Amino acid sequence: MHTPNLRTVTPEFRPPQTKTFPIDHRVELCRRLHDYALEALGGAKDGDRPGEKMIVSNWARATGTFDSVLRLAADSYGDQVTMLSRSLFEVMLDCYWISIKPLEAQRLATLHHYHQQLLITPAWNEHELLPGDPELRVTAEALKARDETTRLFGAHGQKHWTTLDMWRRILAVDQAVPQDEPGQLKARYQIGNQMANVVMHGSGTAINDRVGADQIVAPGVLKTTVVVGPTTTYLTEGLRHAFWSYQRICVLVASRRAPEAVDKFDAIYARAWPKLRTVTVPALKRAGRNGPCPCGSSEKTKDCHGAL
Repeated sequence: MHTPNLRTVTPEFRPPQTKTFPIDHRVELCRRLHDYALEALGGAKDGDRPGEKMIVSNWARATGTFDSVLRLAADSYGDQVTMLSRSLFEVMLDCYWISIKPLEAQRLATLHHYHQQLLITPAWNEHELLPGDPELRVTAEALKARDETTRLFGAHGQKHWTTLDMWRRILAVDQAVPQDEPGQLKARYQIGNQMANVVMHGSGTAINDRVGADQIVAPGVLKTTVVVGPTTTYLTEGLRHAFWSYQRICVLVASRRAPEAVDKFDAIYARAWPKLRTVTVPALKRAGRNGPCPCGSSEKTKDCHGAL
């Protein structure tokens, strides 16, 4: 009679393996962007243009997210870095969309807030209240706008606050976002954000990354090791995507509140962007130690990626 294999699953926590991946210098390059943003934009005067406070508040939240990215990257948490890079990309799209349509952005943001009240408040009252707690109330403005908000954002709030899906937002801001070459914004979405989607939603990919090969530990008994903890699998691209998106947010905010800082933001980007690329060993060998590094930094290979 055939006896099915018995399987044991053993979680294994692996501590950060920063020494196996040259991440420190990349985090340092990104940290310069973060620190200069606080220096240049933290004390900038408030503007009075429509949409100004929306853009600045998004920058403030993005700054916290970018700081989290750098802390996670330093400890090799590639999955989490990649997932947060998607958030930064979406905030960047929002900021530029607001700058193009500030009055419409303010109107839709207000209606979206009302719609969230209509969705969250009844659910909270039904599921979260403890005995004796007062019920939450929906504002009169939210009730008055109910039909319009449902039409705009969906009965369950499934639509983005701009009412546009991500690709339509990309098309709307394509001419406004600074790009090194035509199509870079779309490419960032198709590379960085799609990779983030794989990490967030790709169960098959997660299995490949986290589940080790079966081992026979006794007759008829298999052992499977599931790796828990940091991984550098997606770290390089996740960090690059986060850096690119946050730098674009900073440039937009600086152009409106501290124009003298734009050149410095561009200089930080120009120095860091090539160095954040991954260059293969064969490419380095073809370039030669004294040839220009394949990453495009204009430095000799031995002084750039070859030094890693």
